[in-house]
Amino acid sequence: MEKGFTLIELLVVVLIIGILSAVAMPQYTRAVEKSRATQAMTLVKSIADAQKIYYMANGTYARNFEDLDISMPGNPTGSTFSNGHFTYEVLHPEMIRPFVVGRYIKNGNFTWRINYYLDTEKLVCAAPVSDAEANNLCKSFSTTVVPCVSSDYTCYAL
Repeated sequence: MEKGFTLIELLVVVLIIGILSAVAMPQYTRAVEKSRATQAMTLVKSIADAQKIYYMANGTYARNFEDLDISMPGNPTGSTFSNGHFTYEVLHPEMIRPFVVGRYIKNGNFTWRINYYLDTEKLVCAAPVSDAEANNLCKSFSTTVVPCVSSDYTCYAL
């Protein structure tokens, strides 16, 4: 009796591993995206809390990170900073409604974003209307659609 595996047995094992990885990879990718969104929510909420404290003390919102009493990774200066896959703005310039924003950058482009509206104290996940992947990510947190600042985005309450 010879020891070892036959070619058919090895091919079956490789086929099973291939099928399992094809099923697991999309799930893994979604889990990574969702954890990034959770990280952005935490940081945006912290920036918004610092903005509320600044507003109570000064009657206006801060325009720069240096004005806020918050410790951020990399000690950002100015009104925006990038950290890995994200760009954060201390106060978005569209002053229709003042909000703090954390934008996710994928392949050099902005995709979904986390907004905290300072006037209503609401946190939302905003996805471009045309981006099904971003909408699915936001829907994984909430299916409640709320008004957005821009009609190019669909906003989901968090």
